[in-house]
Amino acid sequence: NHLLSTLLMHISTSAFGVSEWAMRLPTLIAGVLLVPATYVVVRLPQGKNAALLATALVSASSPLIEFSFNARGYSLGALFLLIMAGMIEFARSKGTPRAWISIAIPAALALYSLPTMLYGVGGAFLYMLLTDISRWRSVYAMLLTGVLTLTFYTPAMVAVGVSGIVRNKWTAPLPNGQWMPQLTHELASLWGYWNLDVPRPASGLVIAGVLIALLFRKTLGTIPAVVFLCTAFVAAVLLPLQHVVPYRRTWLFLLPFYLGSAATGLSTVLQKARN
Repeated sequence: NHLLSTLLMHISTSAFGVSEWAMRLPTLIAGVLLVPATYVVVRLPQGKNAALLATALVSASSPLIEFSFNARGYSLGALFLLIMAGMIEFARSKGTPRAWISIAIPAALALYSLPTMLYGVGGAFLYMLLTDISRWRSVYAMLLTGVLTLTFYTPAMVAVGVSGIVRNKWTAPLPNGQWMPQLTHELASLWGYWNLDVPRPASGLVIAGVLIALLFRKTLGTIPAVVFLCTAFVAAVLLPLQHVVPYRRTWLFLLPFYLGSAATGLSTVLQKARN
């Protein structure tokens, strides 16, 4: 169900021949582009210092590095969600209808990368609804995203059916007695995975930065912190309804926003200390 990654691998191997490096090339490029995309998204509202710190954290993240050479769709989904968040901020500042339309393209590509990007795209759209003065533009962007996503998935749905894409043995709903214990275990594993290869003092600083970003009004209004919270809210609503337990890699798209929130909070503290 990583359809965009599969399509890009087909193009890459057609151009460069069937080899391991050619198959990994599209996700490698996406993983590398996560760094400048993070810089742009954080710099738009917060400035250069926070953006540089965020890119340093993202570029050194072991999970993000791992899925930059793992030929699957996770780095693609993370990249397009960052682009979507950047376009939301751009559209807010410009306020033109064409700018709002451009949000739908990376949103649909994120969903085409992975169906589970629904959590992230839903969180980004919730952010739009909470911050956009003109609600109809948000609704229009969501409708256009739905049309584009359906268009992208139509060939695969004709070939294998809807269930072949969104329902398989890994996404089957769990019984009530199994769902919560497995979800708790997977969330604990996620926390350890996000801090993989990170020294404890550095991990503590990152956590402190995130808490600062989430608790103070000045930093709470920034893109990384709000999208992080909105995605967590969307997941908290959808997961009990779906009764599924996503693997820890599912949330890779959220890691740049987590690290961006940390950079925002730490940068704010350092700026106040200098003043």
